[in-house]
Amino acid sequence: MIQPLPLQQRREVSEIAARMLLDCFCTMQEVYGRKHLGASANMFLVGAAIRTNDADGERSTLIGLSRRLNMPRSSVRRAVQELVSFGSIKESEDGGFTANMDWLRELAPNSADKVPGAILVAAEALQLVLPEELRQQLLKKWRPKTK
Repeated sequence: MIQPLPLQQRREVSEIAARMLLDCFCTMQEVYGRKHLGASANMFLVGAAIRTNDADGERSTLIGLSRRLNMPRSSVRRAVQELVSFGSIKESEDGGFTANMDWLRELAPNSADKVPGAILVAAEALQLVLPEELRQQLLKKWRPKTK
């Protein structure tokens, strides 16, 4: 069983996660040309769900995304329409939605490396904060299952 962290470590982990999420959301806001972060949140969540479904070989439908994200279908539909308009996702042959890998290739290099950079910085910081045994337990519990 994974033991809870002491308060100071929980604060550090919280700060690391907050910085990473903020960097990711700000990058998305910049890439999608949104005026504020709130306008990007649903797009980020829907896009992330579609991308992870792609990786897991699962079909992304409006109903499925709505259930997974616990978000109204109208909000999911709006986010999907915006993502399709922008070109970052596209309708798949089976009537669902999938990530548009051509769009990812076209991203400006200065935008394309911000998210992986934020994740790497967070991972490195977590390695310094978390004890090795706990890191291994968390990785075992949360690492995606291989196909």
